[in-house]
Amino acid sequence: MTFSVAQSAPPEQTLHLGENHWGDFTLTLSDEVEGLTVRSWRRSDRLTVENGSRSLKRLFLDSGISPLHRDILPVVCLSGKACGVYLNEEHCTLTLSTDSGTINIMITREKY
Repeated sequence: MTFSVAQSAPPEQTLHLGENHWGDFTLTLSDEVEGLTVRSWRRSDRLTVENGSRSLKRLFLDSGISPLHRDILPVVCLSGKACGVYLNEEHCTLTLSTDSGTINIMITREKY
């Protein structure tokens, strides 16, 4: 029998232009956007996908992410609403459309 202790998530943090560090992740923003934050997931979080919306819990399950690791994955929020999440082991780029234009956010994991 093996026991694992889940890592605790860092607190919610406001994101700014350039590099931002949150836990084991670096989030690099191409532009400054007011109200953009990063935090851990919440049970009520949903993301808009191609064919509607999905709960983050469902996206984690579909991606094979165990419950022990979900709390340490960054969820990007705009004005408090989840708009992107890190789901893979290397890096990802989120492209968000805002009232002031498009912003790219590159997310990389610093260590495993």
